[in-house]
Amino acid sequence: MLLRAIANFINLVLRGAVFLAIAVLGGFGSAWALIHSGSRLTAATSGQWVTWTAAGRADADPYTRAHIVRTGDLPLNTTLALSWRAQNDLDGNRIHSSCSYALDLSNLDASWWSLSVFDDRGQLIPNPANRHAFNSSTLVRDADGSAVVTLGRDARAGNWLPTAGAGRMTLVLQIQDPRWVAAALKETNRAKLMPVIRTVSCR
Repeated sequence: MLLRAIANFINLVLRGAVFLAIAVLGGFGSAWALIHSGSRLTAATSGQWVTWTAAGRADADPYTRAHIVRTGDLPLNTTLALSWRAQNDLDGNRIHSSCSYALDLSNLDASWWSLSVFDDRGQLIPNPANRHAFNSSTLVRDADGSAVVTLGRDARAGNWLPTAGAGRMTLVLQIQDPRWVAAALKETNRAKLMPVIRTVSCR
């Protein structure tokens, strides 16, 4: 009887330990997901793009603060500027240097913006043209005001960002314009304001 009681006690302790371990790991997993991807309370989405709505603010929540520490960003207050990131194309596929992409920026009318491309380590992509970004001053528009930025391995005319050898990539669209920011934070406006990332071809 004594041995059976001891065995039952040990079994109970082991079950409790397993349950506790699962709970702790589940908690860590949930916290990591909130820090990495955010939630409806901390981040806004528009198609492929994501931005953290409290970044750079003194009253930012703990998950936003942890996300900023993890990424190493130095964001401006989100009442003045927003930094949008995208890692997937329109079809939900991971953006990769084996493909070429097109972004129509014709409707992007913010007073200042910058579109950059980074590799999977968060580094700029080395290229002979030393070209890593376009902004509201350097973007070349057609006579009718339209403008398309292309990303790809092979050189092409117009607003081309070289991406050869980068592997998986992240696009960052930084916008500084309080009027535009206020409009973009309203969910009904985002689809009209944010550019779509279309895949042109893949190898």
